[in-house]
Amino acid sequence: MKTSLARRGKLLLWPAGLLCVAFFAPNVRADQGEPDPPSRVARISFLDGTVSFQPGGQGDWGAAAKNRPVTVGDKLWADKASRAELQAGQASIHMGSMTALSFLNLDENIMQVRIAEGAMNFRVRELREGDVYEVDTPNLAFTVKQAGAFRVDVSENGDATSITAIRGEGEVTAGGKTYTVHAGDRAEFDGVGKSFDMPAIWSEMATNIQTFAVPESGHVPQEEQPAVMNALLVDFLKGWAG
Repeated sequence: MKTSLARRGKLLLWPAGLLCVAFFAPNVRADQGEPDPPSRVARISFLDGTVSFQPGGQGDWGAAAKNRPVTVGDKLWADKASRAELQAGQASIHMGSMTALSFLNLDENIMQVRIAEGAMNFRVRELREGDVYEVDTPNLAFTVKQAGAFRVDVSENGDATSITAIRGEGEVTAGGKTYTVHAGDRAEFDGVGKSFDMPAIWSEMATNIQTFAVPESGHVPQEEQPAVMNALLVDFLKGWAG
């Protein structure tokens, strides 16, 4: 197209150039300066008390408004004696008072939120194939494995988290380990990124057993073995716990 226009001379080339600027330049600016719109947004469905909103996680905080859309990067804070409810796909999120929540990922298949402190109840009505519902805290990540109702509590300084599975089932990843939380379970995790080095633990237990004084006969009578092993285990755990 450009070759045929150039052969007709400058009078035709200049209008063509102007048309290119008029029709194509705005599209270039839009592609370079504006991110793609999110494929899913959450919605604030209920507010009670003082709830603040920070769009994009930057700049000034303002009052949250009912029915306002919430997406990746947005932050919410529910103050004392305040609460909020959000809807996101198949999930309903209930923020308690003194709770900080932000969205890390939100699209057609993934809902990933972060609770820095406070309490959150949430319900997943249906877990479809490929769906991921995850709640991150300062010291763990909780992923829903079976639809149900769950509660997440995070201490004020973020170093302790408890996960309660009211219904359904989930999986906690903390300190490089994975734990399953079944319906009716409450799991508590203290410390940021605390992990248990099980090979080292078993090795130390084996050493304690080897150095345990045994009778001259060379073995512990069968009836005494359970008590001896329990004593060794208790002593080891006391020392390991500090």
